[in-house]
Amino acid sequence: MSFSFNPLEGVIIISVTVHGPSGEATLLAMLDTGATVSVIDNNVLFTVGYQVDNLVVDTPVLTGNGTILAAQATLDSFSALGKEKRNFPVVCCDLPPISPVDAIVGLDFLRNHILTLDFTTGKLTLV
Repeated sequence: MSFSFNPLEGVIIISVTVHGPSGEATLLAMLDTGATVSVIDNNVLFTVGYQVDNLVVDTPVLTGNGTILAAQATLDSFSALGKEKRNFPVVCCDLPPISPVDAIVGLDFLRNHILTLDFTTGKLTLV
């Protein structure tokens, strides 16, 4: 399955659907092959039924601005680019309010797949 992206933009934005205990949410995410783990904003977790206040904030995460501590949660499912991962662990934190996305799709989601980015046509495939 092939998806379009804008090769002239600074980041690749994709659609992601997450399922939790009380519902689902479809949101925009940044595809980041430099991120080892996937990240989701705490507000999205709350929306789909996770008790964000009960999560233990003990996972060190290296960001462009230094190291932060974040929580982890296991989503019922996480779907993007025609692929679904069940019981998918993600890092949870408050993404900056100016962020155009509510999630980051990292290498943990992409592993065991073949990702092709064609910047001449703006096409992305994940098989």
